[in-house]
Amino acid sequence: MGDTATGGWTDADCDVLVIGGGLVGLTTAMFLAQQDVRTIVVERHEAIKVLPKARNLSIRTMELFREAGIEDVVRAAGDVENLVGIGDTLAGEYERVFRPADVADPEGQSPVGPASCEQYRLEPILRRHCEELGATVLFGHRAVTIAQHEDSVTVDVLPTGGTGATSFVARYLVVADGANGTFRQVLGIGRHGQPYPGTGLSIQFEADLAPALGSRDITAFLSPERDALIFLRGRARDYHLLALPPRVELDGMNIDSSGAQAIPFVNAVLGVDNIDIDVVGAGVWHTGSYVAERYRAGRAFLVGDAAHINSPHGGYGANTGIAEAHNLAWKIAAVLRGDAEDALLDTYETERKPIAEYTVLEVREMARKGGYIGEGNPGPVNVTLGFRYPAAGATGYDPLSPVQDATASYGEPGTRVPHVELIGDITSTLDLVDPRGFTLLAPESSVYAAALHKDPLPRVGARTIAEEQVIDKARWHRIFPTPEHGALLVRPDGVVAARFESAAAAPRQAVEQSKARVLRPSH
Repeated sequence: MGDTATGGWTDADCDVLVIGGGLVGLTTAMFLAQQDVRTIVVERHEAIKVLPKARNLSIRTMELFREAGIEDVVRAAGDVENLVGIGDTLAGEYERVFRPADVADPEGQSPVGPASCEQYRLEPILRRHCEELGATVLFGHRAVTIAQHEDSVTVDVLPTGGTGATSFVARYLVVADGANGTFRQVLGIGRHGQPYPGTGLSIQFEADLAPALGSRDITAFLSPERDALIFLRGRARDYHLLALPPRVELDGMNIDSSGAQAIPFVNAVLGVDNIDIDVVGAGVWHTGSYVAERYRAGRAFLVGDAAHINSPHGGYGANTGIAEAHNLAWKIAAVLRGDAEDALLDTYETERKPIAEYTVLEVREMARKGGYIGEGNPGPVNVTLGFRYPAAGATGYDPLSPVQDATASYGEPGTRVPHVELIGDITSTLDLVDPRGFTLLAPESSVYAAALHKDPLPRVGARTIAEEQVIDKARWHRIFPTPEHGALLVRPDGVVAARFESAAAAPRQAVEQSKARVLRPSH
């Protein structure tokens, strides 16, 4: 497709072009490339930006990174031990010190825990993995125009600061150009919501905080009274970072290159005045709570901040976008292979938009109360693991409240496949799911699994588990109360497509029909 080193591009084609090479754009490309989808990413910046952004990676995000084979390297780039202190000031008495992982996964619902990794450390990992999987990532290239056709999308791309556009032709387009991107509007998609009042402030600084910390060893400090959060320098970050969510008293504030105006805010949260502060960078920002009216326009799809915007409270923004990317990638791959009809792509919006609507409202309420992820908030485990999609055979689905108690999930259709700890090389039921096809997860005695072992279905792998492999047998029996007649049909994204609990005259046909209902929803 041309010489990327010299910029000698000619007309290029691909299956999917992704506009935006930030966290969600790169993750989208990774999931697509994992499905052997020919993918090109264009990012207008010349290099990954070393700025404080997302850092909290949810349990579900780490499950997806585990599936992609990068969990360990992501953890190695982040904090070894994530400990958060809570108090009035960093130097004062702490109400308590807690691990967000303990709050986020109180019942052992996953084989992994959450992680803390700065976005500027995570993005190079994602880019490298994308390229290893065969995706093309072009930094310093800006999408300028898009044109949709019956069976393709044309995107004109310019080298940043250069001339001579290249026309890329893709089967589909994914817009991941962020909160300030323009292509949502170009596609004619509106949004609803409202801005957060006030102005936020982020301050990167260097300082010896030993006089304030004493012997206490924490990675972050939360001051609910001052509505402030400090992330301390360590393996996960090169500088200390103070984040002040939007407040009206900061409206109109200007910060010069010295950052001197930011120092009083740092001192106030530190609680001591005799520490030398060297401001490395500081900036004001604004945010809001918005959701796009549509997630799809023809052959184009929105993901991440292009689709929804939250305040930083809770750390949900990037994690929600990553979940969207995972939902969309396997569906595009299935349509490109000819396994699914185009209507499957419409389910991206019907499944993910209610989650975004719910999350935006939850985060806005969290911001009103001055809360943060893991602190007095049961949301992380339910929003990230307890999500529900509309599905055949599901009961009680409400698009206005598309989450449930994740600890009470036992394999209902439309929910994430439940984690059950196993003995052996494979330690979780989640690790049995095939991200490139459907999986029939079943007890060893299941007639459904036996039927597929005898007469396999295309892109459906039958994985059986003997009861002696199961550690939590009570949980296992809740999922499969009648083992010989039990099975879960699981989609490539780890969502339960169908639950079988009783005898069927034709078990193989029952599985085949359930798979067809997912891939051909209009029938």
